[in-house]
Amino acid sequence: MMDRLLENDTVLKILSVIAAIFLWFQAGPLQTQPINHEIGPIPVGFPTPNPHLTVISIQPSTVTVTVKGPPAAFTGTAASDVYAIVNLAGLTKSGTYSLKVVASVPPNTSLVSVSPNRVIVTVARLGASRAPVAIRTSGTLAPGYQLTGTDTAVKSATISGPVNDLNQVRQVVGTLVLNGQTSSFQSPVVLEPVNAAGRLVPHVEVNPPTVTVSATVQAIPPQKVLPVVGQYTGQPAPGYKITQIAVYPATVTVTGPSSILNGLTHLNTPAISVAGATGTVSKTVSVTLPGGVALVNSGTVTVTVTIQHQG
Repeated sequence: MMDRLLENDTVLKILSVIAAIFLWFQAGPLQTQPINHEIGPIPVGFPTPNPHLTVISIQPSTVTVTVKGPPAAFTGTAASDVYAIVNLAGLTKSGTYSLKVVASVPPNTSLVSVSPNRVIVTVARLGASRAPVAIRTSGTLAPGYQLTGTDTAVKSATISGPVNDLNQVRQVVGTLVLNGQTSSFQSPVVLEPVNAAGRLVPHVEVNPPTVTVSATVQAIPPQKVLPVVGQYTGQPAPGYKITQIAVYPATVTVTGPSSILNGLTHLNTPAISVAGATGTVSKTVSVTLPGGVALVNSGTVTVTVTIQHQG
C-alpha cells in the first residue's frame, strides 16, 4: 500500500508542500529574532559650535555603535548609515571637556550602546590679526644666472584661528620655486603661517591663501679674484726700516665688464702713513676700485706695515 502511494506523483507533491510549510514555520522565528549588531568605526561629528570657538581635537575620534534588531534590518547596513555626534552648545570658553556621544540608528533597530560613550573634546577661542608676508626660495636657477630680487603686491595677510596659535605666528611665508629659469618671471605661492623658528603653526588660516611673486633674474656678470697690494706713504723715523707689508685678506672678488677685468692684475689700497713711525703700523681700509668695477664680497682689508730698528 505504501509503495503504491509513493509511486503516485500527486501524493509526492503534496508531501513536499507539507514539508516546506513545516520548515518555513520552523525557520520563521529564527529570521525575526532580534540580534545585537556592531557598526563601526563611526567618526564623531559635531554641530557648529559657538562662533567664537573652534574644535582642536576629539579623542578618540571614532566610536563603535551596537544596535539591536532583526537580521534583515542589517542587510546592506554600513558605517555611513549611522551618525555619532557630541553637543557643543553648552561650551562658551576654551578648554578640554568630557562629552557624551549621541548616536542615530538604522530603521527598525534600537540602540544598545556606544563605545566609548564619552570622548574628550578640546576647544579654543578664535581670533584674528595680521602678519607680514615674507618670500623664501627653494631650488636653483640655470647656471650663470642669479636672483636679484623678489616682490609681491601683498605685504601683509590676515591670519585667523585659535588665539594661542595666533600668538605664535611671526610671519606668513611663501616659497618661490627656482627651477632653471633664465629670465624674470611671476609665480603664485602658497602662504603658510610660521613661528620664530620658521616652523609651521597649525590650526591657523591665512587670507589671502596665495599671492603672486615677481622674481627678477639676471645673468651673473663676469667675476675675477684679484690680489690686493698694500700702499704706504712717508718714511719711518731715522734708524728704523720697513721689513714687510702684509694685507689680509690677500684677495678680493670683483665683477664688471670683461673688457675692464681682463686688464686688471691687482688692486691697490689707499696709502697709509708710516711717517716717523718707530713700530709696526696697522690700519683697516677699503680697496681702491677702478671705474666700472664692483665688489662681489667685502672690500675691507687690513694693511700691516712691519717696522723694525736698524742695526
